[in-house]
Amino acid sequence: MLQGEADAPTVIFRLPADTDFEALAGIRRDPRMQAMLMAIPDRTDNASVRDWIERRVNEPGGLFRVMSQPGGPALGFIQISQVSLRDRYGYGAVAVRDDCRLPGVALLAMRELMRAARFDLGLLKLMAEIRADNTDSIRMNYLCGYKLIGTLESHFVDADGQRHDVVLLQKKLPPAN
Repeated sequence: MLQGEADAPTVIFRLPADTDFEALAGIRRDPRMQAMLMAIPDRTDNASVRDWIERRVNEPGGLFRVMSQPGGPALGFIQISQVSLRDRYGYGAVAVRDDCRLPGVALLAMRELMRAARFDLGLLKLMAEIRADNTDSIRMNYLCGYKLIGTLESHFVDADGQRHDVVLLQKKLPPAN
């Protein structure tokens, strides 16, 4: 459980439960959200969404956690994927439902993402690939200490066939003491 600044809500990070399906399916089925996450799912029927959740939860070396208020519905998720156990890095991502109106929840999610990467997975670095037009996400990553590595020009093709630049960021994680 995390508690941020005095006015920030209490948010917990946990494995997904059956009661989270509708909220997670809503994120997976939201074309705008998926385009910003640079994921264009081929299918979003219930079985495909359940398969996606199962893949995320069981990714070798990775992490997938739902964020919610205690006893409340899923507000979004954090994930760490493409983990290199040898080099001890992975790619982190945060997704917050569009209808979530809790102030500070994205910052709490970023803090938990970094904590989990270091202390739960033993990673030394987190990477992030973010569409260059996703200024809120880029700003949040900078606020959390990520550094710009470069720009991948015309790297991501959205569902409409439009190409987008992607910024590559990294965050070296503090040593576990």
